[in-house]
Amino acid sequence: MKSFFKKADENALLRWALLGLASLVFMLLASPYTTPLNRYYGYDSSVFLSFGKAMTHGKLPYLDLYDNKGPMIFCINALGYLLGGRNGVFALQVVFMTVTFALLYRLGRFYGSVGAAWATVAVGAFLYCGTVGEGDMTEEWSLSFSLLPLVLGLGFLRSGRPIKEHPWLCSLIYGLCLGVQLLLRVTNAAVIAGLLLAFAVLLIKEKSYGALAKNVLMVLLGAGAVIAPFVVYFRAIGAYDYFIYASLLHNFRYAAGGAEAKTAFDWFYWAVRVSMAPVGLAVCASLEKKGRLHPGAALTVGCTCVIAALAASLGYSYKHYFLILTPAVCAAFAMIFGAAERADKPPRTRRALLLALLLFVLAPYTPQAAIHAGKAILFDCMGYLDKDVASMEEINGYITHDRDRLLGYNTRCSVYLYLDVDPCFRHCMTQEWMMRDSPFIREELNELFCTDPPVWVIANRGDTEAERMLVEDYGYRKAAEVTYGLKPVLFEYVTED
Repeated sequence: MKSFFKKADENALLRWALLGLASLVFMLLASPYTTPLNRYYGYDSSVFLSFGKAMTHGKLPYLDLYDNKGPMIFCINALGYLLGGRNGVFALQVVFMTVTFALLYRLGRFYGSVGAAWATVAVGAFLYCGTVGEGDMTEEWSLSFSLLPLVLGLGFLRSGRPIKEHPWLCSLIYGLCLGVQLLLRVTNAAVIAGLLLAFAVLLIKEKSYGALAKNVLMVLLGAGAVIAPFVVYFRAIGAYDYFIYASLLHNFRYAAGGAEAKTAFDWFYWAVRVSMAPVGLAVCASLEKKGRLHPGAALTVGCTCVIAALAASLGYSYKHYFLILTPAVCAAFAMIFGAAERADKPPRTRRALLLALLLFVLAPYTPQAAIHAGKAILFDCMGYLDKDVASMEEINGYITHDRDRLLGYNTRCSVYLYLDVDPCFRHCMTQEWMMRDSPFIREELNELFCTDPPVWVIANRGDTEAERMLVEDYGYRKAAEVTYGLKPVLFEYVTED
């Protein structure tokens, strides 16, 4: 077995094939709402899937479909649907995760043996399971775009070249990746921000101001090359204000509200999850003082860990936020793992150190990873959510006409996917929740119901306020109700005829 992995380390084609196979198997089991092993749709992932699908039918982001995310996540899902529907999105996930695994492998190989490289890949995969509960989340797609700059930056530092010789092409790539991250979700750019801060500090320390200016310019050019086409496009279609509001202002209000709502337990939960950041920083600083780690590498890990940990503190205490910390944690893990491998200690002591490191990194994420594994078993092997599919199939039988005039009120976007229809209005899911940060949504919904009411509205069983509003304020009648699965209630608009 050792000889096989050594051969894979030396043969790039074999290594990529092995990583691709690992990615395929991993995503089949670890992405419960896009895997071909079931036919279910989730929460946030269903928003991105339904928006991407609708875009392939001519719907426009922000004008016809609104969510408080950047447009990149919708474009990725639209590309997936063009390639092959839900399975096309899954195929893209496998490709991106293969690249992510390859970059994690490179990180581990920078500082340790082949074993260290595969251990770094395994840690990254475990942290994914311990954070993402669905698959097809912005943080998942961000991994490759965070890791590529990190690998390029740390690779340059390992070369031993003067910091002023940092290649402008690397800075351009940093900028391109930064632009993608900003258009996915602003906080996802935390690792790149930490990397850029570290290199700025190193250049300023060496008084290489010219090199600093050149690299800053290349980063800006790279980010601009990604962002500018979207700005031009949204200006052209009249959606620029929505684009800016959704990508920046709405997200800022949402994050601020979430941070204020955190309880003492939430902050404790955050501290446990980011505990690797300060420990990794301290150990890497110690290795740097002993001459066993490049000073720039220690600074880079420190900046990326700290900024990513701070970014994870914003908003509500959703587990998937912590995935943005994974590239920084994996970099620190690789450095410490490699140092432990080379420690001047008996083999038994080295193995104990490596085991302790693994346990420390993985322990905070183990409960969620176990839940994730249980979800995979229930969803993929036991048909746990078949009742959700069946409930929507029953509702589907009542929608006999005007299928393009259907709106979900306070429901998940999964209803559109189960019914195989596109949303008929930009504010198409969890409206009451969205209104907390953006009251204008209520005004736009009221205008819709008063001037061009949807023929069909699906609400949740037990949502008495939604039923009262639809029946008493807007003239709908209850057409059908299902008491199992998603428990949808179907309302039909009563015309004067």
